[in-house]
Amino acid sequence: MLDVWRSVRIIGLGAWVSCSSTPATTDAEIHADASAGSDGDTTPGRVTSSSMLSTCEGETDLAATDDGRVLVAWIDGAGESIGYRMSSDRGQSWMPVRKIESLDGRRATDPVVAHSRTGELYLAWLGFRSGYRDEAMYLAHAASGAALDPPVIVSDPSEPSTTQYDRPGISVTDSGAVVITYAIVHASDAGLVAAVTQDGQTFIRTPVVQTPTFQIDDPYPCYSEALHRLFVAYYQDDGTPTEGNARIGLRWSDDLGATWPGQNATTVASASGAVRPAQDGPACIATGSNVWVLYGMTSEIVFGTNPKLSAIRVAVSSDGGHTFNVPIDAGDPAAGTFFLHPALAREDDGTLDLVYYAGNADGDPNGSFRWARWPSGGPTFGRSQAIWAPLTFLQSHTDPRWLGDYVGLRWNGGRIFTSYTDNGDRCSHVAFFSGMP
Repeated sequence: MLDVWRSVRIIGLGAWVSCSSTPATTDAEIHADASAGSDGDTTPGRVTSSSMLSTCEGETDLAATDDGRVLVAWIDGAGESIGYRMSSDRGQSWMPVRKIESLDGRRATDPVVAHSRTGELYLAWLGFRSGYRDEAMYLAHAASGAALDPPVIVSDPSEPSTTQYDRPGISVTDSGAVVITYAIVHASDAGLVAAVTQDGQTFIRTPVVQTPTFQIDDPYPCYSEALHRLFVAYYQDDGTPTEGNARIGLRWSDDLGATWPGQNATTVASASGAVRPAQDGPACIATGSNVWVLYGMTSEIVFGTNPKLSAIRVAVSSDGGHTFNVPIDAGDPAAGTFFLHPALAREDDGTLDLVYYAGNADGDPNGSFRWARWPSGGPTFGRSQAIWAPLTFLQSHTDPRWLGDYVGLRWNGGRIFTSYTDNGDRCSHVAFFSGMP
């Protein structure tokens, strides 16, 4: 059940941060900067999260705009706020590390980032209190400069204090509409919500799908400008320990989230024998009538930790999400036996970029963070290359070297931009990489 899983997950977050917090108390600390990570790495700009605001940082996303602005966000070491950092020159140099806090004393987790065509930056996250009560989804915005504006509440303030939420997703249409998706849990059911705003202040919230089985989560939105179609990819299972009904679903709306007809749904992936879709992602990309859905497969049944992926797959639809081709196996077997936290981006010519962690076992000290490409018109992904190695391939949520639940990846201006967790130190830090094919 999702409420039980979330309890384990946030307890894990508390355990991860309990030994790692160093809260800042002065303006000097707030603006403290570091060009190298505390793990001793001297690569300029690679570790972006190190400052006197926190000792450990992890779970990251980023956005990169056409005019060269980059926003990287993460959970700070205490889970009390979201840390972030901006660059105005595509990551060549960085402004000071800053933090943004939830309203009314709530804690903060699950940051996700997006940008508009006009260069505005958006950050969404989950605010919560101990005991999994009085939760809220937030959105903050930066039109320019080095700091985000104060946040606004995305979720419905009239919901009971017992309502639980989970991991948001975010997308911005070419017209500037911001879409935030998130999971919602009540006493008798669970579901997914899409909240759409045109002005960054007021939201139209609609249920995407509801279920009595509780375990439905990780909604990821993507938008086809040509079809005017909003897609949401998500994970769902039947709530049983075997996860025998685990699947990756796709729903869509043709009126920017105002309605989600029941027939606008496809099962992208389901269990096959002992191997099933994993609760690690998924993600989607949409352009024209083409939709790509990224997801992982696993043979593990785990709670309070990340399942090792035995495969990374990309399924492709050419008819607006109605049907999908046989999926492509995207993980590089030469990189490792298992994978974690894949992320997908699309280049201007249709080439796909994929990043992920790879390792041979839980706790493998020779793990790596990798990049692979599927050239437009090619049969599949080519061999991967290491963006960073070594790092510890780690599933645990309670270890201060936690790898988080996801990474950030964008394509812009002929380059990829990615943020990831490097746990080579005694605890995790967020690193940045930008490169050309």
